[in-house]
Amino acid sequence: MSVRSRIHARAHVHGLQGHARVSRQRRAALYMAVFSAVRTVVWVLAMLLVAAYYSGLRGAFLHSFIHLSSSVLWVALISYYCNASTDAANLAASISALFAADSHHDAEAARRAVDTDFGQLEGDIARLADLQPGPEARELAASIRAKLTAA
Repeated sequence: MSVRSRIHARAHVHGLQGHARVSRQRRAALYMAVFSAVRTVVWVLAMLLVAAYYSGLRGAFLHSFIHLSSSVLWVALISYYCNASTDAANLAASISALFAADSHHDAEAARRAVDTDFGQLEGDIARLADLQPGPEARELAASIRAKLTAA
């Protein structure tokens, strides 16, 4: 079975996503966001260390860090890391696009399944809010309740 066929089957044959699947997708997105935030903080700190050294601040750690930063090995490792992290970000974006397509499919299916006229319901609820407690308010509340339970 081709990748395209598996994706198609996943989107159309397996039905709507459950709560656990949506939570797993959100958790993966959160991990990626936290990882990106940590990487950003580390790079900003590295830039601040270089700036501190060239501003005249000295110390054994700063000297070692600057010596490492100026080596060819460091530049090569950073290049490999940047390529790997860029590719990982592209992979995450692609996976997110796949999940977004599934979520859109589920939202459309749910929208088609609900035949409730929400505009009329909103008008009924506004009218109910303006009514004083009594038989007319109870009838309108029962009507709203019946429309919502039918959906």
